[in-house]
Amino acid sequence: MVRSSTAFQSMLALLVTTLAIFICSLAWTLPLTLLPALGDAIGLVVGTLLLSAALARFFLGMVSDRYGARHVLPSVMVAVGATLIGFTLARSFEQSLLVFALLGIAGGAYPVGAAYVSEFYKERGTGTALGILFGTTLLSGWLPLQIDAHLALHLSGVMRLAQIGGAALTAFAVIFWILAARHRPPTPRWSEPDTGRAAFSPRFCAPRWQ
Repeated sequence: MVRSSTAFQSMLALLVTTLAIFICSLAWTLPLTLLPALGDAIGLVVGTLLLSAALARFFLGMVSDRYGARHVLPSVMVAVGATLIGFTLARSFEQSLLVFALLGIAGGAYPVGAAYVSEFYKERGTGTALGILFGTTLLSGWLPLQIDAHLALHLSGVMRLAQIGGAALTAFAVIFWILAARHRPPTPRWSEPDTGRAAFSPRFCAPRWQ
């Protein structure tokens, strides 16, 4: 019974984290729907997205280690949702470029989600879980390129997509926070060693089974 409960919590954590990474990655790649209209600015826009995401992954990875991915990932989703709303308010290319740089936060969601999921898959299945997360990131980068002009027109353009994405991210951040608060990672099968000199004593060399 305990094992089935732990497996359910692990699967639920992987599911909600995968959805969170998918939505964040969609937000990060949303400017790709504008590529036909960017002209000579394509290189600048794509470079801004990649550079900001790389920097965000460094920073958010360290923040997750310090404060916990369970707290950081909902904050990332709320920040990305606000950025998407800000994109709809941009009135110049310079303002839009600033928003694209801030969308790098969405591209940095992957290490946060990976850190959170890894807490549930410490014993086995870590490679599969992280493979699903990374595959989701690549899939979300491919999907915006398939949005043709008719679909964009049906949704009242890219601005409408940004509004929907911002609202969806904010709502899902609340859902993730509630689920993460109710389902914690399983406790380790051995207790942590005491700090200080006792941690190096022979009785701490082997796991202490609870």
